[in-house]
Amino acid sequence: MNKETTIVFLALLTALFNAYGETLRVGSQEAYRDIMAAAAVARAGDTIFLVDGIHRSEQLVQGLDGTPTDTIVVTCNQPSSARVLGGRYGLQLSQCSFVRVENIMFESQSMAGFIVDHSGPAGRTSNNVDVRHVRVERGGADIGSVGIRFVAVDYYEITGCVVNDGAWFQGIDLVGSNRGVVRECTVSGLTRGAGIVVRAGSQFVDVARCTFEDCAAVGVNLGGVSNASDFRPLDVGIECADARMYSCVVKNCATGMTFDGTERCIAVNNTFVGTTNNVFRLGTSNVFIPGLRASTNNQFVNNIVVFPRRMEAHVAVMAGTDVTSHIMSNNLWFNRDVPSLSDPNLLGIVETTSTYGEDPLFVDPAHNFGIRAESPAVGKGVFVAGVFQDRSGRAFIEPRSIGAYQFDPSVSVSEEHLLSRGVSVTRDINGHTVRTERNVAIDWFDLLGRWLGTTSHSAGVHVGIMEAGVVWRVLLAK
Repeated sequence: MNKETTIVFLALLTALFNAYGETLRVGSQEAYRDIMAAAAVARAGDTIFLVDGIHRSEQLVQGLDGTPTDTIVVTCNQPSSARVLGGRYGLQLSQCSFVRVENIMFESQSMAGFIVDHSGPAGRTSNNVDVRHVRVERGGADIGSVGIRFVAVDYYEITGCVVNDGAWFQGIDLVGSNRGVVRECTVSGLTRGAGIVVRAGSQFVDVARCTFEDCAAVGVNLGGVSNASDFRPLDVGIECADARMYSCVVKNCATGMTFDGTERCIAVNNTFVGTTNNVFRLGTSNVFIPGLRASTNNQFVNNIVVFPRRMEAHVAVMAGTDVTSHIMSNNLWFNRDVPSLSDPNLLGIVETTSTYGEDPLFVDPAHNFGIRAESPAVGKGVFVAGVFQDRSGRAFIEPRSIGAYQFDPSVSVSEEHLLSRGVSVTRDINGHTVRTERNVAIDWFDLLGRWLGTTSHSAGVHVGIMEAGVVWRVLLAK
């Protein structure tokens, strides 16, 4: 790699189509009348382009396959300029790989807005799916409806998506889907559901820098109650493992979040405001599948909790839960109506090094949950490996602040999972996996910003790269 390199970020390249391949235009007056027609002839590297206006719903596409070097893109001119309207579902991609869907709006579906799953011939799941700036609105009439659902998908990224104003049972539902990132998404105005659910054996999933507001049931549900046939793999034995919820804002949801049939999951550096039932629930609801493991070794750390006077209970612990394996520390609890009643009843869970009864001093208590310089949350957090950025994308400076926002705006190195069009980095138990459509070099840094080295990668998939708990930037040759 030549020393003269250029750092290229995703935001600069999102709008570019694949360098090679055809553009298949979709619309009532175009060569392809709907998405299914274009997908039937699409090849690796092609772009399926929806013209402005309303498009057909209930589009089932099977076997849409790009390659690591030539992704298939389904897109439109700008966010929400193409609307898929009505029907039971908007778009369903089954058994697909190396596909990106972006900018499309799904509106008024009764069952689901957008689905990626494994329907079709047995033995194959979807993988390497990238969803950006998709919007789902005003739907969910059916029982069990969802805004966005991923079933048995491996290696995926859901970025900047919105699920809003509907009766969805889940805004985003991740079912048996592993090694994924949900970032910078907003789920709001759900009249009967959860913002996001990560369940049925899902593992190594990050829910990062998102906002969940006015969800009738719960903001973030790690775990849940799944049918035995939903689990991937079928014998995984746990609803959710190794998931991370961090730098999120949860506002005016009945329950903030849950650890429900989870192990080694963390809720770190989040801000919870206005929860009315519980800040979080802990335990295992799914008692219907023999051998399913109970919740153990979860962490609730560095969170700001601002709650009203009337709250059902600060936490809910389900019967039979061993609370001794769970960690709670460095949280800030504030009863906004009666500050002297801020100490939470944690039902036997031991909490350490936390702050009670002090106003976190938000920039705007109603709308802006950044913290002011004099906030008692500044510098009171504890380091947590793998959690690098606050809600606004700034790197945490140690000792970090409590809550979703870091007070100190200075930044040395920041993490980017999607670093460039066609280049992604995801973590798993063996370190990091690099997927790239071109030759790249990646600089690696420790959490103090110290350079650890550079790795070079040809186009393809590379596993076991560097250990977890580091940050990176991608370098593209001129």
